[in-house]
Amino acid sequence: VSFQVSISGTLSNKTIGGASTDQLRSVIATADGGYLLAGHSNSNTSGDKSEDTRGASDYWIVKIDAQKNKLWDKTFGGLGDEELRSVIAAPDGGYLLAGHSPSNASGDKSENSKGFSDYWVVKVDDQGNKVWDKTYGGNRGDLLFSGIAMPDGGYMLAGYSESSASGDTSENNIRIIDYWVVRIDDQGNKIWDRTFGGNSTDELRSATLTSDGGILLSGYSRSDVSGAK
Repeated sequence: VSFQVSISGTLSNKTIGGASTDQLRSVIATADGGYLLAGHSNSNTSGDKSEDTRGASDYWIVKIDAQKNKLWDKTFGGLGDEELRSVIAAPDGGYLLAGHSPSNASGDKSENSKGFSDYWVVKVDDQGNKVWDKTYGGNRGDLLFSGIAMPDGGYMLAGYSESSASGDTSENNIRIIDYWVVRIDDQGNKIWDRTFGGNSTDELRSATLTSDGGILLSGYSRSDVSGAK
């Protein structure tokens, strides 16, 4: 399975990948007219992949030009399974890679896991070189699915958590699995976090800025009317 790229206005698709499984999760247009493809891969060096895996599955980003020619690719990961879910253009021309990881400090991951799985973000420059990485989580599983750049600087990280108040999670989960959002500054320092949920499983999948300056959190829920629901 490889990245499949189809850009409106062109006549053909483009396949980009290595010898194993490569899953595309997020694409953004870049300032130079090209695109950044982002996802995760368990391929070693092969095909379009220029670096070996760090462990199991790693973040993988591929920069292509407007004609879909590959310019460069980068791999980031620890010893476990990392899943990159969202790529965000940074104000300085770089990118924030946001997803989740169960790995302790290893490979490109500089901090140990806080629980079973944590939010993991990697800041890279405009050539894909790592600038810093940060891990956020509680004592159980925390999975990140969406990230957005905030108008006043920094980023919002959004996903769901089954952690009680521990580590970077400041509030107990309401029941089982809840929406969890984390506000960070442009250096990855946590500013605040919030938990939202009902009396059952609530899984956040997307965060979007609204015209009034708020944030719309969307996903699905098995909860009755209760808690924050």
